[in-house]
Amino acid sequence: NILSCLIPLAFGAWSMYKGAWFAGILGLAFGIIGFLFLYFTRKRIPFAAELLKASCTLTFRHHGTIVTSFGAMLVMGVFSFAHGLMSAPTLAQFTKAGAGAGAGTWALGVLFML
Repeated sequence: NILSCLIPLAFGAWSMYKGAWFAGILGLAFGIIGFLFLYFTRKRIPFAAELLKASCTLTFRHHGTIVTSFGAMLVMGVFSFAHGLMSAPTLAQFTKAGAGAGAGTWALGVLFML
């Protein structure tokens, strides 16, 4: 969960370095909100561990849940691949349009698709 806080902070710092102040402020704000969330919810970790233990016990008791999870993962992978194939031509057309678009546009497009 620390990475979910550090990545927006790094993105915000990178955006401010590149001159995109609004994106930088948003990235820094989301990073700070993430750290505040972790700070205020850390005392709930023992309860979360008990919930994880109960869900693992139930999952391994009923093997159909594992099969269903892997099936859903395969469907999600196919959907993500199709989404990427449909998004790539749009991003390629956008980068050819000019207006300051370049390698940074591809990086932002990949971050958007994540």
